[in-house]
Amino acid sequence: MNLVQIFFEQAERLGDRTGMMVKKDGAYTGISWREVAENVESVAGGLLSLGLEKGAKVALLSENRPEWAYADLGILACACADVPIYPTNRVG
Repeated sequence: MNLVQIFFEQAERLGDRTGMMVKKDGAYTGISWREVAENVESVAGGLLSLGLEKGAKVALLSENRPEWAYADLGILACACADVPIYPTNRVG
């Protein structure tokens, strides 16, 4: 069993329970496991529709936000590797 399989099993089991918290307009709101899983599936489907192939390496540039997690797991769900690049990284 791999990380993506564990994630989707957890999302199936916990469904509408809070899987992630996000700060919006100064207050924290919950995002359900189901919604997180749907977003991960959307990212994976979008990447595959763009022609991403198994084993590809994908750069992931993002600040800390829910979309980072969706992209991370979506890339892994496509059997690809992601290479996180943080906005504060400097070249040279």
